[in-house]
Amino acid sequence: MKTQAQIRAAFWAAHPEHEARARQRGTRSKGQNAQTCDCRSAFCDFVESLARDGEISAAPARLRKIILHYYGEPQPKNL
Repeated sequence: MKTQAQIRAAFWAAHPEHEARARQRGTRSKGQNAQTCDCRSAFCDFVESLARDGEISAAPARLRKIILHYYGEPQPKNL
């Protein structure tokens, strides 16, 4: 897999339960903020496993770009 679109397609194929919910909600083609927390967490785990298995480049900039595209910038916690 070389593109973000290929990674997202592989994620939906590997997680039909999330795809079905996203289709039902009308959010499958929308960004990370439209997805459920469960779906976003599963996507992050999926991308990390692809990098660990060598299926995608684990270069920090590339992996960060993919995750940020789906999840957005981390927000600071107010303590």
